[in-house]
Amino acid sequence: MAIGVAFTGSRWFTWRDRRSDRIGREYTLFVVFSVLGSGIQYSCLMVSHHVIGWTSPLADNLSANVVGMGLATAFRFWMFRTRVFPPASVHRRSPVGPPRT
Repeated sequence: MAIGVAFTGSRWFTWRDRRSDRIGREYTLFVVFSVLGSGIQYSCLMVSHHVIGWTSPLADNLSANVVGMGLATAFRFWMFRTRVFPPASVHRRSPVGPPRT
């Protein structure tokens, strides 16, 4: 549910000047990159907790909700900007190759 609301806000408000006619493609990529971002956040928690051995609630909170969320947010922003909602010129480019005569 949260990903759907985030997609709606991103498509019709944040990236409204970059959206294409291929909403299915955009939504699929949005979900994939959102899940990968969550994996980044979870990985930070697992590394600090199980690899480094910092097991306090404060260490868990900082690793997941500060470091992990920061990295995941940067990853999502970059992927949404470059892959999900690329600049409008990318949507309108012509096929590769010389024109036929």
